[in-house]
Amino acid sequence: MEAIVLLSIAVVMIRAFQVEGYLITTGSMASSLRGAHEQLDCPHCQYPLAIGVSFDESSPDPFHQELSSQREEFTACPNCGEPRIALDHGTTSQGDQILIHKGGFLFRDPRRFEPALFRNPDEPHEVYIKRVIGLPGESVLLREGDVFINGERIVKSLTEQRHLRELIHDENFHGPTDSNKAVPPRWHASRGANPAWTFTPEGHTWQSPAEPPVDPNTFHWLRYQHWTPFGGQHLTTVSLPDEDAEISLPPLPSDQLPDPEVTEPEVTSPTEPEQVDTGNLDLPFQLPRGNSPVRLDEDAHELSVIGVLSEEWFLKLAALNEDHPERVAALAELKARSHLAPLTDYNSYNPQSLQSHAKVVRDLMIACRVQSMGTNGEIAFRIHEGTQYYEVRLNLARSELQLFLKDSPQPVLTWALPDNDFSAGRLIEFSTFDRVLLFAIDGEVLLEGWTLPFHDPKQPYARTPFEIGAAGDTFSLSDLRVYRDLYYRSDFPGFVRNATLEPYPVPADHFFVLGDNSMRSWDSRSWAEPLVSRDQLLGRPLIVHLPSQSAPEEVGGRHFDVRIPDLARIRLIH
Repeated sequence: MEAIVLLSIAVVMIRAFQVEGYLITTGSMASSLRGAHEQLDCPHCQYPLAIGVSFDESSPDPFHQELSSQREEFTACPNCGEPRIALDHGTTSQGDQILIHKGGFLFRDPRRFEPALFRNPDEPHEVYIKRVIGLPGESVLLREGDVFINGERIVKSLTEQRHLRELIHDENFHGPTDSNKAVPPRWHASRGANPAWTFTPEGHTWQSPAEPPVDPNTFHWLRYQHWTPFGGQHLTTVSLPDEDAEISLPPLPSDQLPDPEVTEPEVTSPTEPEQVDTGNLDLPFQLPRGNSPVRLDEDAHELSVIGVLSEEWFLKLAALNEDHPERVAALAELKARSHLAPLTDYNSYNPQSLQSHAKVVRDLMIACRVQSMGTNGEIAFRIHEGTQYYEVRLNLARSELQLFLKDSPQPVLTWALPDNDFSAGRLIEFSTFDRVLLFAIDGEVLLEGWTLPFHDPKQPYARTPFEIGAAGDTFSLSDLRVYRDLYYRSDFPGFVRNATLEPYPVPADHFFVLGDNSMRSWDSRSWAEPLVSRDQLLGRPLIVHLPSQSAPEEVGGRHFDVRIPDLARIRLIH
């Protein structure tokens, strides 16, 4: 009885302070807020997966309605690349339950990138949560995944980057170190390095070698490569061993040749290889009939493939060339490199079919805790972009931070390092969000405002997007994570039509709003009435207070599901 009284009092107080609960049912704000989804852990790295099962209900677009009806049997781990994870043993969550401060916007306007609860302008009986992007009196344009306000690209602060960033890989879920390497680790020491970085599973830490590099002007490098098991439309090319070498390939019909101008990688679902007719083989270049994902450029003397070269196709092509080890070696190199995919805006909450619509992202971040007991070493952080890279180097002996560019032996910027003591471990954050470099230590921004040069989207993507180098002292890395920025899509014909081709004006007392899960959000880009008026605002989301999952139970022969709180996901909403 006492518990009931206390609960009643709590409910009355919550109502008195203008706080009310809502249930998130759709995935338009994933990954920050999740609607109905299946939960399970990756069997390889134990990364917790959340696979959504619903879309914004009011979307009339057949493409989105089809997405909401899809129920996939398998998924792949976004953290390690483990393929074909069965979804039949997951648990079902009905969505995040959140608390709303109903008076949150009574005396002030929402800020840019702040979440808001409101009535859908198209369907006033529906209540939505989106992120406020355009404010009264501004014009909004979406381009290259970024937000332009009044013609200027919006540059996020470190706090905003932390709130909006999407996790790509968390090294705390490294996977077994004694595995058979069928799923190779994404972080690895530079190949051939001796000595090399070593991984300690107990603390999920990487440690640089104590011995100095052979060349005193070089570093021991730890590298990230985004290994993916299948799919994609990224181009991979390797050279044949010599000008006289020949290779046996089935021909690719002219109507299936890849467009050489297409350089924006996308990701597609895997397909089974067609059978190859190996009869009537008559070299040179009298090739067997049939289709092949591998293309031979006789003039450039190169092999190429779009997406990942599957094991099945590799074995078929290797069998055709088994008498020529150098050709098989070239095919093996092509296969290995084809698995190193670009980083894209695909959200693993979405169906895998959406990978075919993924865009390459170049707004990236690396974050980790760095510890060193000495003060004589150097540690460097690189983010690669196409043929360029940006490197911030911490020289503890000279208490300096330096910015290097590729092919620049001298730093382009040098500034003082406030504190060279890393014995207790310090948080490093380095990003290229919104085409601007940002570097911070323990939340103190030391480099910002350095605008990146124009990037030609036709440049090849970086197969090693991140590197960390160490020299002089032993460094330990923990909580190593890589992120991407939100990428606001503006390229779905018939789906998005506002603020995509030309700036969209926001009048007084109105707001332009977007969902974080841009490929799956029905928002101001798409509504016939694109803007949310001030009187449609219902409150400011505060906290995810009761995320839960369902678990099957049996009592007296009766089977039913019960909701179990997921305490790990209780958090403030940013």
